[in-house]
Amino acid sequence: MSVTLEPLPPWQPRRHLEPTHPPPDEAIKRDQYEAALKASALWNGGVDFAGRPPKLLKPRRTVDYAAGVARYQTLRKVRAGLPVAPIIHPSTNDMCNLLPPLAYRQNPLQSVCDVFIHSSMNKERNPVSICAWNPEGRWCLTGNQMGQFTIWNAGTYNFESLKQAHDHPIYALTYTHSGAFFLSADNSGALKYFTPTINNLTTIPAHREACRAISFSPSDEKFATGGDDGAIKVWTFGEAREDKVLSGHGWDVRSLEWHPWKGLIVSGSKDLLVKFWDPRLGKDISTLHSHRAVVNACRWSPDGNLVATAGGEGLIRLFDIRTFKELEPLKGHKEPITALAWHPTHNSLLTSGSYDGSIGHWNLASSEPTQPITMVQEAHDQVVWSFAYHPLGHVLASTSRDCSVRFWARARPQGGQEIDRWHVGDAMSQSLGVAKYNQVEEEEQEEDMPLPGLAAPPPLQQPSQSTAAPTNSLSLPGLSVPMPPPTLPMGAPPFGNPQIPQGYMHSGPPSSMPPTGGLRRGPPLPSQQDMLNRMGAPPPENRFKGRRNRWGQQ
Repeated sequence: MSVTLEPLPPWQPRRHLEPTHPPPDEAIKRDQYEAALKASALWNGGVDFAGRPPKLLKPRRTVDYAAGVARYQTLRKVRAGLPVAPIIHPSTNDMCNLLPPLAYRQNPLQSVCDVFIHSSMNKERNPVSICAWNPEGRWCLTGNQMGQFTIWNAGTYNFESLKQAHDHPIYALTYTHSGAFFLSADNSGALKYFTPTINNLTTIPAHREACRAISFSPSDEKFATGGDDGAIKVWTFGEAREDKVLSGHGWDVRSLEWHPWKGLIVSGSKDLLVKFWDPRLGKDISTLHSHRAVVNACRWSPDGNLVATAGGEGLIRLFDIRTFKELEPLKGHKEPITALAWHPTHNSLLTSGSYDGSIGHWNLASSEPTQPITMVQEAHDQVVWSFAYHPLGHVLASTSRDCSVRFWARARPQGGQEIDRWHVGDAMSQSLGVAKYNQVEEEEQEEDMPLPGLAAPPPLQQPSQSTAAPTNSLSLPGLSVPMPPPTLPMGAPPFGNPQIPQGYMHSGPPSSMPPTGGLRRGPPLPSQQDMLNRMGAPPPENRFKGRRNRWGQQ
């Protein structure tokens, strides 16, 4: 007996049409975390080591940790000779198919990092002037105006380490191509060698004034520095020795960079000039006079054929060194441009930062290369100072005067980033119904933690109108003359700062109190004049003339 099987209908993909599974409700997650906290060993009657209610446990969000590298390596073996990148549908279920930018060489738009993912900020808020990824991509290193280095984790973007490295603001920072060392320079012109663990090896006085830029040669044997003294210096890295001084700029050198694979250096200055230098001869070989304002940034493209320069006029000028001709300038910023960065994988993808805090992305291979493909108008609250792409190209780090380091990733398959607060502003984002546009930064910020060993201050008690007798009276050492506690001057409240606990006073009136307070507890000590008055020995008439009492009064 033969059985005839009916042919099955052709398979059609339907998974991308299914609705996404919503995340659990916030209240359910909060109850789960509270239950887990109470069941843990950290629960101590509802208080932590400082006597305060414990903080709610929150899982730290990891964003695009490996950029799909493992899946990309697998597809290269399985789909040999075929297109590696799978088709991505507009659904969150296809986020696992998002591969590193290396798989999208023919589509630079897939690697545009314009989606805000995290804003990192130190405990001590200071403007962050420079940033750089280590060549392995494990962390992002930043330098601020206090001379401190901060290491941020590359997966969760949280704080890892902080170290005081310079005595002046840090203006330049770069790793060697091998990643074995990195150099930094500050406002005093000092140049320092560091290991990846931030151990200082040596310090050399590189410039008489601030050092603004450092760039390594392709072999890491030489490096060049530029500073506000108008000089460009070429150094031997292994010996920390100055080889040549390139003189030609008439003002501060704001930016310079070594060619990716040639013996050629480009520099920009406040004298409106862009110069090309031969480091072996120590002379400039060409000068460009196209700019009409200070040149703030000069960057070579990854293939070394184009150099992008930008400055105070708000334009990005491109020069092709093969023909040595200027291409059409890129227009889109309304304020001076302060930072430039090329994508490490795509030679046609350029990123710029402006004085007004906006970040623009440009695709030179598009039909309209002179216009930005996207402009993040509200990227930072103040001027953008530097950029740094992750070595894989899937994350962009930006630093600003607003004391933050912000990380930007590629667009997700479901979209929606074009209507967030960073692209259209707060008012427009609220009107479009983006309800959680401002919750990401608030939830991801590092909260202030109390110092270990210091308990929380006791609650304040309002002093009563009637003064009770003191339990402990003050007396002079060696004498049995009791002294009542001194009274506050007229008009001084019992507690000048509402955050200061009871029994904690300063040695001066509230108008002269420092903002951070002192360390001595208890009432203020009596002055010499008070002690003599209590003992019945009034001072001579002019003995205390010109001196101040304990309240700062004469």
